[in-house]
Amino acid sequence: MKKRAAKAAAWLLPAFILLGVYFSTPDEIILTKNSKYSAYPNGFVRLAVAGAEGVDTEDIGTKMVSAKLFGALPIKTVAVSVLPERYVTVSGETIGVRIYSDGVMVVGVEDNGAAKKAGMKEGDIIKEVNHLPADSVETVSAAVLGERNNNFTVLRGERQVEIEVNGDVDTNGYTAGMWIRDSAAGIGTLSFVDEETGNFGALGHAICDSATEQIVPLDKGSISPCRITSVKQGERGEPGELIGSIGSDAFGTILANTAMGLYGKASLAEGGVKAPVATRFEVKEGAAEVLCDVDGEGVKSYSIEIEQISKTRAKDNKSMVVKITDPELIEKTGGIVQGMSGAPILQNGRFAGAVTHVFVNDPARGYAVFAESMIEIADAAA
Repeated sequence: MKKRAAKAAAWLLPAFILLGVYFSTPDEIILTKNSKYSAYPNGFVRLAVAGAEGVDTEDIGTKMVSAKLFGALPIKTVAVSVLPERYVTVSGETIGVRIYSDGVMVVGVEDNGAAKKAGMKEGDIIKEVNHLPADSVETVSAAVLGERNNNFTVLRGERQVEIEVNGDVDTNGYTAGMWIRDSAAGIGTLSFVDEETGNFGALGHAICDSATEQIVPLDKGSISPCRITSVKQGERGEPGELIGSIGSDAFGTILANTAMGLYGKASLAEGGVKAPVATRFEVKEGAAEVLCDVDGEGVKSYSIEIEQISKTRAKDNKSMVVKITDPELIEKTGGIVQGMSGAPILQNGRFAGAVTHVFVNDPARGYAVFAESMIEIADAAA
């Protein structure tokens, strides 16, 4: 009986491995002209054309290529598309960010207040008050203070809700017992600017309200120069932070606040490195560099390691795990700190991605987003 089970396992295990490899190997691989590529993701499945290992990327177009396990056992046929190289100016410049919400955000409700009794919830977006646009905190506050009964049109997720709040008497009028906000500001890093289109990408993650942690719905916003004045080092359990002063002269307009970063139009930032954009298939685990300004002395290059690439998270802001390996950067910041979000990553001279998050319990490590994804969103937002 044991022998039969062992024989069955001996047959089934390779079958499961083959099935796993088959379904994890994409049906289409996107490369850029003159890039070097032979394996997906890192050596297990190798590509071969007419018996020669690797893929010829000299010619633009699509070709059918054999994908083989360890370069020997055919798994499937894959469509390899070769695209023209896309160049952008990779930045690393620290920027100040200001955004104004499309509506007024409810960031808190008092337990026994009139707003909560009426059904208002933290995270609601007030779009109208008494059938007039709720375009600022001042507009909503004036309505609540001056009238006891107010009708609110609220966006709750994807659903629109009508709420009537009967205010409580206050010393100067009436109060609804809720905290509201219509803007947010902070420090981040500019990832890239496309010189031809003026499109930019930054941060690699959304600007969220600090109280509700929800993405701020964008009405308008801008990016400005920022001068770093000090840094709070990151420690295990406590993220570090870049501290600086935000300039008043905006050089970019924010058009989209998304889970994968801020996007819009900007004039070309000072400095920067013009580099081809790597597709996600061209990014490999291994050595790379990150560009950032953490001391106010300008953008510098620091060594990092791309430790892990996630196929299942290829289209979100946690596509890669990266580790800071540069002793100088570790000494200055302790690793990845708040404000470094958006710091661009170069690998083999190509724009590979941007830092997005730090691991709270290991500040030397964090997540990154693929450059390819950022470029796609920037083009769509323009």
